[in-house]
Amino acid sequence: MSVTRRNFLVGSSLSVAAGALTPLLSGAESPKTASPARYDDWASVRREFDLSPDYIHLGLFYLTSHPRPVREAIEKYRRQLDSNRFVTVESSLFESADKNLPLQICRTIADYIGGDANDIALTPNTTTGLALIYQGLPLREGDEVLTTSQDHYVHHESIRMATSRCGATWRKIPLFDSYDSISADQMVDRIRKGISPKTKVLGVTWVHSASGLRLPIGRIADVVAEANAGRDENDRVLLVVDGVHGIGVEDPRITAMGCDYFSAGTHKWIFGPRGTDEQLRKLPWVISAVHLPFLLLFLILQGRGMLGWYFAAVAATAIYNWPRRGCKGLPLLDLVNQLGYLLVFSLSSMLNQVPELQWPALVFGALFAMHSHLLSEILDLKPDRLAGRRTTALLIGPAPAKYLVSGLLFAEAIIVGFLLHNMEIAIFFACGTLWFLVDALWVFREASYPRRFVRWSFLAWNVIVLGGLCYWN
Repeated sequence: MSVTRRNFLVGSSLSVAAGALTPLLSGAESPKTASPARYDDWASVRREFDLSPDYIHLGLFYLTSHPRPVREAIEKYRRQLDSNRFVTVESSLFESADKNLPLQICRTIADYIGGDANDIALTPNTTTGLALIYQGLPLREGDEVLTTSQDHYVHHESIRMATSRCGATWRKIPLFDSYDSISADQMVDRIRKGISPKTKVLGVTWVHSASGLRLPIGRIADVVAEANAGRDENDRVLLVVDGVHGIGVEDPRITAMGCDYFSAGTHKWIFGPRGTDEQLRKLPWVISAVHLPFLLLFLILQGRGMLGWYFAAVAATAIYNWPRRGCKGLPLLDLVNQLGYLLVFSLSSMLNQVPELQWPALVFGALFAMHSHLLSEILDLKPDRLAGRRTTALLIGPAPAKYLVSGLLFAEAIIVGFLLHNMEIAIFFACGTLWFLVDALWVFREASYPRRFVRWSFLAWNVIVLGGLCYWN
């Protein structure tokens, strides 16, 4: 029977160590274990991890928390080592296959990834695995190792150290120039063009830790196969993959991808919990349940006419957040969609039973919503770029985005000062216009804002707002 991710997590890898150690632990005292968890219940799965309830843990891809069966297996093995180190090590390494702990682990991993236990080596981590792979390759003077500029530092270092000891060379090529224009075809084509007659090894990363970018390893393996078509067996290009951020998340059939060597640790996604399909299916109903009391209250207060406003608000939100085709992924339209905030003005007028605002105030509100959204995109340039998002600020660049914010603020200052007749606020917006213009030309220009600067700027903004409220009251 093939091993699925769930079976691997809860039925094999979490208990294989404990099962393999059973004959060895008879002389060691062990505490009473808890009853088995129900793995069809997410709350039960969550209780298997000793994670602090004071935090929302989104960093398990970095270094995971061990679930209870793994903790128990580690603790049993530690006690046995303390009880009799020699017998424990000898028995687990040199016994028959049924009692050999490392072999049992290799077999379980092989079932999961679709490989052969004899082809699996157990190492402390991905870095050690990469070092062993590259140091063991039969590289000679004149050979070349090809990798990418976006690969991890430890991958680069493993290649550098391996090539320096034998006279081989190594070269880095960029997979892409910008996250805005990245495509699988482009990456595959650059690798195809990067392979030279001297290339003997290609080293890539399956899933990039900095951005979550997933490489099409199967297509890259096809490119390597094309390059090897006219080569002798001893001259073929070998494909080495750092797969630590893919194993446990993507299709586990590693051997089907076509790489020659694959290095990955199990201290990241293999034991990192994530949401289930059942939770995602329930999410729309949860959101509806939250909305329902407010909709009923509005209907009681305003009658059936409130339904039109409510559906308009839902439509504006849906247009922005629609998967793959929503305005949040379409530069410029992501700004235009902020016009939906004008519905808040309409709601306020209805609930307070006052006339609708005049057109200058509505235009001001629309411009304010757009400049606020664009400013948030400028602040999030780096994470948006790493995540591969498409925003107006990323499309036109930081400095042009600041010019656009400055222009919007200038228009707001004109409206407030000459149409709404409030020169104090108009002067405030004029100062904002001047700041973003100076910033784009001479201060930060294309650079991201430092975190401390952002923090103090928003604190100052809140102080100004509170001061303004006190002044006008």
